Amino acid sequence: MSSKSYWHLSRSLGTQTGMTNDWLKDQGLISIRDQWMKAHGYA
Repeated sequence: MSSKSYWHLSRSLGTQTGMTNDWLKDQGLISIRDQWMKAHGYA
């Protein structure tokens, strides 16, 4: 909980170190980048 905006919080040290790409993948989220690359024939 913070009075700061989501965009500002996304750049905080806690978010950058705690919510890594590996952690997000472990949570079951898909990578938008990977989906875009697959759709355009890069992967």
